[in-house]
Amino acid sequence: MKILRKDYKGRFWRNVVRGKNEDDCWGWCGYLDTNGYPQMMVKTKVVMASHLSYEINISQIPKGKGYHGICVLHICDNPNCTNPKHLRLGTHKDNMLDMKNKGRVSKNEKHSRAKHTWAIVRKIRKLYKTGEYSHRQLGQMFDVSHTGIGGIVRNKLWVC
Repeated sequence: MKILRKDYKGRFWRNVVRGKNEDDCWGWCGYLDTNGYPQMMVKTKVVMASHLSYEINISQIPKGKGYHGICVLHICDNPNCTNPKHLRLGTHKDNMLDMKNKGRVSKNEKHSRAKHTWAIVRKIRKLYKTGEYSHRQLGQMFDVSHTGIGGIVRNKLWVC
């Protein structure tokens, strides 16, 4: 990434709020994005404070291969934390597995793009089991594509 100069380090440290002991999370009193992740402007680029902390305190972040490259992951699950002891490198896949393993993945009716509740999904499945309705008919009834209905009745979407 190689984005650091001394003037950025000073601004970084002015925004860090250290915990009472070195193992506590370090907060951030600067700008937070809508998900609570701290950010700072470096030249003309918005940079995640966790990335700055990693580079200032540990090492330069290597460029990764693939679409997402290398990520800085929070071991503490506190998006506001900048403590380098709570940060590690990983891939996007590592980050998604970590989220899943810690139960932080929104799914079913808690997912931001969910159109229906569990009650409606159960009703779709019950109607389909009668054999009287096709995927297309159920899709029209519940404003879901026929492929979406297929996923619901095969338990691929809205997994029990």
